[in-house]
Amino acid sequence: MSPRSAHAVYESPAFCLRVKELREKKVKWEDVALIVNSSFASKCKGLSLRKWWHDFGRKRAQHVVESPHTPQDMEEIAELYSKTWDGHLVIKGDVCIGADFHMPHFHADLTEKMVAMSKKMKIPNLLLLGDFANFESLSRFDHPDPDDTLKRELEACTHLMDMLLKSYKRIYWVLGNHDKRLFRALNFGLDLKQLGSMICQEALKERRLICSGYSFAIINDCWRATHPKSYSRIGGRVPSILADKFRMHVIGAHGHHLGLQVAMDGEHVGIDCGGMFDPAKIRYTQQEDSTHGAWTPAFTIIRNNCAYLFTNNPALTDWGFWLPKKRRKP
Repeated sequence: MSPRSAHAVYESPAFCLRVKELREKKVKWEDVALIVNSSFASKCKGLSLRKWWHDFGRKRAQHVVESPHTPQDMEEIAELYSKTWDGHLVIKGDVCIGADFHMPHFHADLTEKMVAMSKKMKIPNLLLLGDFANFESLSRFDHPDPDDTLKRELEACTHLMDMLLKSYKRIYWVLGNHDKRLFRALNFGLDLKQLGSMICQEALKERRLICSGYSFAIINDCWRATHPKSYSRIGGRVPSILADKFRMHVIGAHGHHLGLQVAMDGEHVGIDCGGMFDPAKIRYTQQEDSTHGAWTPAFTIIRNNCAYLFTNNPALTDWGFWLPKKRRKP
């Protein structure tokens, strides 16, 4: 596309107002470029967004604000009054997936094993698949634990995040329903990126911690890791339905149990990946009975696009094989 025609796209009222809105929120230029890329920049390759803004865009945006604009076609109406939702995380390479830590009630022993297996299998990335924090104090259900204050939970999150960052080059974090407890309490005046900044600001600045406003991430274009809204007592059922829907393999959190089902197409698989919680420390699983299945601590590693499931169940994971204890010299 020639610079002249690219300028014409840049001067779309919707584009100008979107850039103006992001800059007023003090979004960095590299992040602005990523955000507007999804809707506009594919049409505008070759132009510097920052240079265009300083040379032309600022005046154009002010003109759009001061002069009521009548959309010229249907596409412009759609750009001006709506937006696309395609900002989910895309992860390339091998990754370890740990869901539902429910901090501070995480499974310390299994977390140590997760880090050790990641080191053994040379896995550089970790995906926190929602519900890293429990936010018990903000629960709408009865009898929250008075010891689980917001301050204590955030402190626990900070300490564990610091330790995990020593073992992984990059940590990705997607939304879970417990994470939303905090945002709902603040009338959604906070998002996951800002929460990540509260927990580990330096890692966020260095892009070693990447937070998403979405509940899923796409791994190597063939795995969809998600913290879905849907729930089933049958392990693997929800992910297998989603595998049919999206025509890719699916790893699902939220159900807290472990299970695998092949999708109806016979090609893709759906995995309920358990979680990194310690069931003995979850108040409402210990104080009350329900017909829900038992919670299963587990994590998953995606290596060469193949899923490895690890749990403390000896019928499924032989830890003596995977992490043999070193013999002491006599």
